[in-house]
Amino acid sequence: MAAASADAGLWTLEPVSGHIWATEKDKELLGFAPTDELDIHRVLNTVHPEDRDTVRRNIDDALMSGEDHSIEYRIVRSDGEIRWISSRGRRHPGEFGHPDNLMGVSTDVTDRKRAEQELRMLDPSRSSLGQ
Repeated sequence: MAAASADAGLWTLEPVSGHIWATEKDKELLGFAPTDELDIHRVLNTVHPEDRDTVRRNIDDALMSGEDHSIEYRIVRSDGEIRWISSRGRRHPGEFGHPDNLMGVSTDVTDRKRAEQELRMLDPSRSSLGQ
């Protein structure tokens, strides 16, 4: 309920198989149908080409460090629309004998990113909000 009220999608990445379990909301954020099966390759193919390596490195870093990791990146939906996604995840221990998983939450931050861009265009001296 908390994820739904926050308009957030939940996901789990199994690094060995590359399989991703995702809530319907997460699939919707990424432009997939509720019945679509996801894996890391399919999801990375939605990531904007300029952001793809950064997302891959972030996933690897999160799996190696075990610390919270967050990233904002663009996706290109099947209709060509570019959306901004904010994702936060952390490595969680797998069940006995199974490798760790990466679990997290994603939200669409496109409206915020557009507002930031509009502010920068109005005042180019502002490199980010809060300055």
